[in-house]
Amino acid sequence: MSEKEFKLVCPKCRVHIGHFVNNRFIVDEKCPSCGHKYDNIENVPNMRMQVQKNENLNLLNDSKTLPNQNSSDSDIPFIQEALQSDELILELGAGVDSCDNSNLIKTDAYLYSTELHCLADAHFLPFEDNTFGYVYSLAVFEHLHSPWIAAEEIRRVLKPGGKVYTLTAFMQHMHGYPHHYFNMTTSGLERIFQAFEIISCEPSKHSSILQLA
Repeated sequence: MSEKEFKLVCPKCRVHIGHFVNNRFIVDEKCPSCGHKYDNIENVPNMRMQVQKNENLNLLNDSKTLPNQNSSDSDIPFIQEALQSDELILELGAGVDSCDNSNLIKTDAYLYSTELHCLADAHFLPFEDNTFGYVYSLAVFEHLHSPWIAAEEIRRVLKPGGKVYTLTAFMQHMHGYPHHYFNMTTSGLERIFQAFEIISCEPSKHSSILQLA
């Protein structure tokens, strides 16, 4: 990955406000265009713009109860294909993923790990158009308040011909992290991703019957 070519942009006005050095984002404190200020939480850039009053983004203590995960150990063929490629990869909702693949950019809306590259809202991604060859999210879309907007954001940052994989809830009970908005049917998920060429939308072979991929 070329550090010079990979830029972080203001989610509001898409002006360049950060660069990538030694597998970390270095971000300007203030957008020179819209004036929005950005901070760091435990040295992880916080690129979220819309935060509810008194909302706690630092959930490192809560993360101790989450299972350890490493994308490199996943049995999902899509993820293995992505990690073995030379393309930039975006993981939405990385949580505590410890994968250290140099092409993988790990984001989450909340700080569950200091190994995240940045905090990001899936509805307003801080990346340039046509950046990633692969995007994947596991158990994320049920937690998004407007998943159809997130799908459009994925399409924006995806390269032409790029690939997306999302695994999301079908019949799961309500669970936070910290919010749970929607469960999906195949028809609903196809509607959300209607602007994409859908190769497959079916119950996942890599999780319980309660999830779709």
